[in-house]
Amino acid sequence: MEEAPLLFSMISTIASLVEAIEEKPATPEAATEGSNKEATAPSQAPPAQPARPFVAVDPAETDTDKLLNQGLEIVGRAATLLTQQDPLNMLSFRLNRIAAWTAVASLPPATAGKTLIPAPDGQIISALDNLYQSRSWLDLLDAAESRVRQFLFWLDLSRYVTEALKQLGRQDSSEAVAAETCQYLKRLPGMERLAFENGTPFANEETRIWINSLNRQMSSGGGAATGDETDIRQVVEKQVEEAAKASRDNNLPAALGAFTDKLNHAPSARERFIWQFGLCRLLLQVKQPRLAAPHLKELLQTLDTYRMEQWEPDLAVAALSTVLTGLRLQTGQSDESLQETVLNRITTLDPVRAMEFV
Repeated sequence: MEEAPLLFSMISTIASLVEAIEEKPATPEAATEGSNKEATAPSQAPPAQPARPFVAVDPAETDTDKLLNQGLEIVGRAATLLTQQDPLNMLSFRLNRIAAWTAVASLPPATAGKTLIPAPDGQIISALDNLYQSRSWLDLLDAAESRVRQFLFWLDLSRYVTEALKQLGRQDSSEAVAAETCQYLKRLPGMERLAFENGTPFANEETRIWINSLNRQMSSGGGAATGDETDIRQVVEKQVEEAAKASRDNNLPAALGAFTDKLNHAPSARERFIWQFGLCRLLLQVKQPRLAAPHLKELLQTLDTYRMEQWEPDLAVAALSTVLTGLRLQTGQSDESLQETVLNRITTLDPVRAMEFV
């Protein structure tokens, strides 16, 4: 293995830290937590890993899989120990994902989008959502982060973690988790479109919206847009985030009022379109697809009137993707013909983006 010396150096460094920390006497509480492999309720802190005797990695080892597994096990133990010392430590979140995701070389086989991977228990899914809705950020952080190495493809966990860290005032750690998630998705494209064996998606609708926003942020610097246009899109993006936060604080009406005021006083048709696009994303994010419906139709009308698909394809693809997401969330009056038309328009401009909806 050509890179073995580099890997060995990293493993040895982390191993020495783990060995030094593990020499400290364990408290009775830590021993009790370590006896449980899985926390009884998601609101509890992540279970401590059982103490194990330190085994040094043999530099002469020739079995690369064994060497990698030993190294990742040490990295995982380091992440656990760091979490015990400081639950908000940025390095612990990065190491936890390195330990969980590094050895994942490909997506699992799937038929019609469903894999054979067992889904998380329904009670766990409900408990995490309840913690999110109740704004129990520290409990949500503990419950979601402790399951990252158990459910390697469950992307909802990382969205919960980033949001909890942001609300706890740790923007640096939140951004680190988002960056690791972006790299994971870049290495294994299409993961967010797959599901567990019972049909539970790896990424629910809110998580897919979050992933799309991450992709926009990662690529915002390389577009062909003018400086003024880039600025207004960044302003709208910030307004969406602030309004979503106000919604969690039960101030959604005021947030929507401020957003609508910006929309109605936009100095140009293009800027109005960008504000309306942001409003639709906000309404979908706060689970108000019915309120978004008329704005989605107006977005389509604006796209047609100004032929934006011809002049601004990147913005058009983003808007069409939001329209299609909103149409699919409508209940009672699902227009499948319109959905197919919008999907075809996305496919014409960006087949890769269209694959997210197939």
